Amino acid sequence: MIVRESAAVSSAVATVRSLQEASNRIGAAAELINRVEGQTRLLALNATIEAARAGEAGRGFAVVAGEVKTLAGEAAEPSDGIAHTVEGIRTATATAVGAIAAIELAINEIHRQVEGTATAAGSGQGGLSAMAELLKAEMDRFVRLG
Repeated sequence: MIVRESAAVSSAVATVRSLQEASNRIGAAAELINRVEGQTRLLALNATIEAARAGEAGRGFAVVAGEVKTLAGEAAEPSDGIAHTVEGIRTATATAVGAIAAIELAINEIHRQVEGTATAAGSGQGGLSAMAELLKAEMDRFVRLG
């Protein structure tokens, strides 16, 4: 039975690690989106400046630069939400890893105690039956003395 629980703990650890790796990949993608968004905003700002320098001839270009800036802003909001969600997943994963480790320690301790009990209950001079016989003999001797 302990082996089954140990296998379940190992499986849970593997699952949590898999979730952790997936959240890391999602986090990396969100960071990439944030970098692209930042560069796009900078590009839009530069385009706006150049359009202003060009005067009347750059008016159409200024409209395009404004649209690029708006698009970059729209990309930032979901990206920030993803980054926040990924951080929550990372925190929950770390908590789950700690909980599973505590469960594993508890299972190992129970296993150790069960093995100790099984050893104590075994046959031979150190077994529980021998101890019970010794205790009974001592009790009989005590009763006879009293």
